[in-house]
Amino acid sequence: MLAFVAISVTGSAQTAEFFKPYKQTDLRLPSVPLVVSDPYFSVWSPYDNLTDGSTRHWTNDEKPLEGLLRVDGTTYRWMGAAQRTLMESVVPMANEAEWEAQYTDSKPSDNWMKPDFDASSWKAGKGAFGSDNYDNIRTPWTKEDNDIWVRRTVELTSAQLEGDLYLIFSHDDACEIYINGKKAATGIMDYVDGVVVRLDGEKSGLLKEGKNVFAVHCYNKTGGALVDFGIFRNIAKGNDKIVTATQKSVDVLACNTYYTFSCGPVELDVVFTAPHIIDDYDLLSAPINYISYQVRSTDGQKHNVQFYLSTTPQMAVNKIQQPTVSNRIFENGTQYLKAGTIQQPILAAKLTEAMTVPVPEEQAGVLGGDEALKLLVPLTEGYDTVLIGPGLGRAKVTGELVRALVRETDRPLVLDADAIYALRDNPEILREAKHVPILTPHLGEMAGLLGLSVEDLREDIVGIARDAAAEYHAEGDAIDTSKRMVGHEGETGVIRKTV
Repeated sequence: MLAFVAISVTGSAQTAEFFKPYKQTDLRLPSVPLVVSDPYFSVWSPYDNLTDGSTRHWTNDEKPLEGLLRVDGTTYRWMGAAQRTLMESVVPMANEAEWEAQYTDSKPSDNWMKPDFDASSWKAGKGAFGSDNYDNIRTPWTKEDNDIWVRRTVELTSAQLEGDLYLIFSHDDACEIYINGKKAATGIMDYVDGVVVRLDGEKSGLLKEGKNVFAVHCYNKTGGALVDFGIFRNIAKGNDKIVTATQKSVDVLACNTYYTFSCGPVELDVVFTAPHIIDDYDLLSAPINYISYQVRSTDGQKHNVQFYLSTTPQMAVNKIQQPTVSNRIFENGTQYLKAGTIQQPILAAKLTEAMTVPVPEEQAGVLGGDEALKLLVPLTEGYDTVLIGPGLGRAKVTGELVRALVRETDRPLVLDADAIYALRDNPEILREAKHVPILTPHLGEMAGLLGLSVEDLREDIVGIARDAAAEYHAEGDAIDTSKRMVGHEGETGVIRKTV
């Protein structure tokens, strides 16, 4: 799970002086830093006012933070977009379903985008179109310095045309999109995922009941190529009773961003703090940011105020269609909300020397169950050796899966970390392995497996390991100041690091 950077909200721990910028500056940034964890994760406001739109990642992907202040029953929005979005597909993109189209890479006549254009000589294909470095590609398009023209025809009912509609498209490189012969959008000379165009104003009449023709021209200069698009309806419910707070000031300094808002009879001061102190490595590396606030009456009267801050699991995803899991946890008397992606496709993209395979889960974020076993056992047959353990987790169903894999895998096994933990109450299962397994425990794992203390183990680590290897028909090494290898027939050796 990729967890969102922790945010601590403080309301009364700071003095009044804390909320004043420690240095005066007239600096106006093109984007204001709010949450800054590391070069890969940060949240910004690319607007003059914090309420002008949704907060974003530095790549411009939406990472929504919402801030509200209720004052004597009236709610003021001081952060986030007033117009919320929750998209429902009307004409799906390729991540939901393949879509049929006609295409060509030979330049057509100038009326190629018109609804009555004859494209019968074009090829038939299925979207998305592009290179295999992108997801959901069903028709290859990989030529460099090359153009593609795509026509997609869909039937729409009057009910599908109701509501707040949007065109969403992804492209690599430059593109232009027409709906029923009229230009709806263009894309820059680059890869852009999930461009959103609201079909309002003059664009509200582009779609019609019955037959609709989408025509796309895309140019690929070099590298990856992509064409994918669809129509979506925003089904989010707004709240017109929320009043937009008046932003009075914003100041950006080295580790703090200061805001002041007017919310009726009170003023709200908010400070976003990223504790990036360059000579404190522990603090610098901690994935924690702070949001501090104070509320001040401006009319000399007492007021009942409530401070609200929220986000969504969208904060943790790389692409909006990724499934997520969220839960509430309690540690040392403190309640935390945790959200993250269930799978980590970044491993498949970045760790190119390794092959990755999604495995069914017993529950969100927990590996285990019959379906996982049915997938993994046949999969192991294509490999010489199988390593089980690192990062598996210690859920009950995960332990059951590990024990089943030890019994059923017909390949030499290397068992480490959580796999050794899964065997600590049932080490005799090692005798059922089809090949002599190799265990690589550190002293704590070995002590837990054998029901001993680390101190007892240290007194005769070689002898105890030799007896255990013989009893359980296994080989292994116990990691202490050096690595002591013990074979199942009693042989021993020492593995030392060589530079």
